[in-house]
Amino acid sequence: MRSVRTLILAGGMAVGAVAVSGCVPGGAPAPPLCDPNYAGACVPVVGYDLDCGDIPVKNFTVVGVDIHGFDADNDTIACEG
Repeated sequence: MRSVRTLILAGGMAVGAVAVSGCVPGGAPAPPLCDPNYAGACVPVVGYDLDCGDIPVKNFTVVGVDIHGFDADNDTIACEG
């Protein structure tokens, strides 16, 4: 389970921090953060390079910067196949 530190602000100044676990109410795991550079598939935001084999969806759209190189022919369609 991941933990995120959230700042508590008062009057625009940080007055403390709270650790927030990666779960939604009810104990279910939090959904992954999806990279906004892609539409039609949830490409997780990770600190390493992904390949098309890491994504279960094919033929999704690049709508921003293709940081993982999913669109080899630059036609905005990622992981064609």
